[in-house]
Amino acid sequence: MNTVEDIIQLISRRDNISYIEAMNMVNECMEEMEEAVAQGYWQEAEDILASYLGLEPDYLDILMTEMFKMNFFFLLIYWIIGAFLGVKLGTWMADKF
Repeated sequence: MNTVEDIIQLISRRDNISYIEAMNMVNECMEEMEEAVAQGYWQEAEDILASYLGLEPDYLDILMTEMFKMNFFFLLIYWIIGAFLGVKLGTWMADKF
């Protein structure tokens, strides 16, 4: 089991629920874990994993890695958009003043 996709499929089979329901459960869990980690409560992330998904801490690394990738991607996009808008705004201001 190496990916979030694998975890979603495991939960779907284990709990006899749809793929979408399992995906929503995993997303909710990841959001709660991200909030706990952002506040410095690393241990709480394990508790959230067990509570939301009934999984052992072995799966924590997979979800945390996915959270890091998602955050990195959004920060990169934010930086690119900010850099683009900054150049455009600077050019506009230079033309106006």
